[in-house]
Amino acid sequence: MSKTITITLPDRLEQAITQARQDTQTTEEQMILQLLTQLLTPLPDPETDPLLKLIGCINSEITDVAENHDHYIGQALYEELHPNE
Repeated sequence: MSKTITITLPDRLEQAITQARQDTQTTEEQMILQLLTQLLTPLPDPETDPLLKLIGCINSEITDVAENHDHYIGQALYEELHPNE
């Protein structure tokens, strides 16, 4: 289920959203939904996610491992299971 909400943004906030949206080539609605999702989604607990304890342990050219570690693990597993693709 979804709900339509109309809000009035202060000029500074609207400008910041417009800039961020242009940088990522998304719509204003997508940007606001992404920001709200990030704000309201709890961060993983280092006590329950053992991979978070490894953040900062190695140097790498990949700069988004903390945010996308599950993606990279899945990608490596896929490549290991499908070596000829």
